[in-house]
Amino acid sequence: MGAVQARGVGSAVITAALSASLQATTTVEVTAWPVIGVPAVEANTRRATMLAFTTDTAAAIAAVLADDSSGALVQIVLTTPDPARKHHRAVLAGLASGASYRLTPAAVNEFALGALGPAVVVTVP
Repeated sequence: MGAVQARGVGSAVITAALSASLQATTTVEVTAWPVIGVPAVEANTRRATMLAFTTDTAAAIAAVLADDSSGALVQIVLTTPDPARKHHRAVLAGLASGASYRLTPAAVNEFALGALGPAVVVTVP
């Protein structure tokens, strides 16, 4: 069994040869957009809310935090990744008690390709 590792985006031709007379060739298109998992609320208190995010490949994540009722931008949230940059955490502090906020994550991977992840709405107790 072999493996193919993407080293960039674009098309690549893969040829497998068992012998000179038995070969197969195919062209693949590498589009390595990052995929962001559904954000998980790990803690939610009046003092702070902690969220966790995952990505399928190494990536940097920032998130837009907006007031859920007005849509007004509250802040840009930077996350703290694990060493492999696949698990990320963000701590939100100073939010108004009783207010609801929508957090939408965005990831950029090593190929400089970006993607938006699913939003999560958090209501501060």
